[in-house]
Amino acid sequence: TDLYSVEDGIKWLNQIFQINENNWFSLFEFLPKVFKSSKKKKSAIVSILLASLNEVSNGKILLSQESHFEKIMVKERK
Repeated sequence: TDLYSVEDGIKWLNQIFQINENNWFSLFEFLPKVFKSSKKKKSAIVSILLASLNEVSNGKILLSQESHFEKIMVKERK
């Protein structure tokens, strides 16, 4: 298929480690900016969400969300 995978999500999250700052970033900031279809965009969102949960369980990143429907923030765990 032409949908994104969890591996794609991990690749996008790895951009955080390249930045070398101890700041919080919006999780969806790391997604591609243009999608061919809404189905492809949804698969990208699911991919980065699953990848981020996987990286949290591995102890690599921290996630934070102030309240429902607020931005999901991500930060490298150091």
